[in-house]
Amino acid sequence: MGAGDAVLISCASMFGWDELMQRVAGHIRRSWEQQQGSGQSSVRMPLTKARHRQHLRQCLDHLERFERAGDQWVLAAEELRAASNALGRITGRVGIENVLDALFSQFCIGK
Repeated sequence: MGAGDAVLISCASMFGWDELMQRVAGHIRRSWEQQQGSGQSSVRMPLTKARHRQHLRQCLDHLERFERAGDQWVLAAEELRAASNALGRITGRVGIENVLDALFSQFCIGK
């Protein structure tokens, strides 16, 4: 998926949501089929780590809350942001602020 593959969505009307989900699922399916078709004997599903499964579960939970948000578009947008962050933890696309927040919230540093 590239920058030219943008999908317009609306939190208020849910416009474009089905198309977005179909494109994401199709992208994952094509990526997996390409890996399988390459003849690589070491091809594995990318979510073999417990941490990845946990972040994916968090992403799905946020997406479910997004769908239930209805016309509360501020809450819906926040759920999409949280879902994106959960995926970012798997792909490595999480900013340093997120890493520091997690670090300082889970560990007692400097005492």
